[in-house]
Amino acid sequence: MVDKIDGFPEDSEVLVKDDSIIYLTPDKHVLGRYNFTPRVEQQWSENLAYMEGIQMHKRVDRNQTEIVAALRQLGATVFILSEVGRGCPDILVGYRGKNYLFEIKDGQKPPSMRRLTEAEALFFKTWQGQVTVINSVEELIHFINALEEAHANTECSRSSSSHEPDETQ
Repeated sequence: MVDKIDGFPEDSEVLVKDDSIIYLTPDKHVLGRYNFTPRVEQQWSENLAYMEGIQMHKRVDRNQTEIVAALRQLGATVFILSEVGRGCPDILVGYRGKNYLFEIKDGQKPPSMRRLTEAEALFFKTWQGQVTVINSVEELIHFINALEEAHANTECSRSSSSHEPDETQ
């Protein structure tokens, strides 16, 4: 079902043909015609599929399976989000009591092919939590090592700040 645009009668019919949305009167007279570009068409079809509950299969980066396997081998839990689309990162990872969002890009592709989509860039800009792009298992290991180091430093600072009070005072 396509949402009606304000200004058209409730009983108007909506047709999608080629690169256009056409509004018709009940007696089949054209009320309006709207052309859309391929990018708008893709977003429009994804939104339409979402509204109608249709599963659309998203492209998954070549290295996603490898990265997910590496995370699970490290003891992380992984929830695949790549089917969500609309800018949502590819995976949600639980590790050491924290959650991490990762957008996976194929590091073997040229940088121009690894850019965030418009929707992904908007997500990154507006999300008020952690989200990271990972291009390879090596980058993932670097990220995990940085987490481990930060965790170790936090544990050291906790133990050094909880020393016994000086009894000589």
